[in-house]
Amino acid sequence: MKRRSWLRLLAAVGFVSVSAAADPAPALRVLDASPVGPFEVRVSFDQPVGNDVARAALGKTIAFDTRRPTVATPSLRGDAPEAQGAIRIAAARLDGDGKTLVLTTDPHPRAAAYTLRLPRPGSVPIVVEYDLSGVQAEWDDGKEGSPLRFVGRWKSLSPTSASKEVVGLLAQKGRFTLSTLVILPKGSLTVRITATASIEATLGGEEPALPEGLDAAAAPSGQVAVFRVESTGDPNPLTL
Repeated sequence: MKRRSWLRLLAAVGFVSVSAAADPAPALRVLDASPVGPFEVRVSFDQPVGNDVARAALGKTIAFDTRRPTVATPSLRGDAPEAQGAIRIAAARLDGDGKTLVLTTDPHPRAAAYTLRLPRPGSVPIVVEYDLSGVQAEWDDGKEGSPLRFVGRWKSLSPTSASKEVVGLLAQKGRFTLSTLVILPKGSLTVRITATASIEATLGGEEPALPEGLDAAAAPSGQVAVFRVESTGDPNPLTL
């Protein structure tokens, strides 16, 4: 059974911005912040952080602004409460040798710029912004019912977005699943996906059409998926 991603993501490069005021504490740099699954956010640091950071995050909220679908969207002046909200942090723990803060949250309701003020006891908070842009990525060994060995996020559908961990997994036999939303131009379109190995794909919940002509000749081993769609310009889920 093919796993489907819960998260509706825009098929665009994801953006993360981090700012921190100068303070006397040791420099602490955020490498990445992104949602993984419907109720989880992971914030990765360049060095281990203490349990006091996780304890301080517990019970706090993450604000979101729907006027900014990504953090790359310029901020708007003025206050519009109907366009803003917050999700609660229900649990917090450290992972990855203390370098990753894992937050269990309320579900992220929509595409928006999310802002987390990460408390640092005795120091100035770190302000982290993230959005829902990107691609949900999962890897397992390909056997039915086998556990996932990787769940994460790529910033785009390009393999250049992959971390070293994923590059190592891709060298092994297994199954890699990418799920995202794509926004296509309006009208009649042909969407063609090619790969160097056998692929399965769905677009908008539909299976690909039978390849014809050059598509059939170029990929006899299932290395191409062709979709003929009537696009309304709305986002469509894509799973590879």
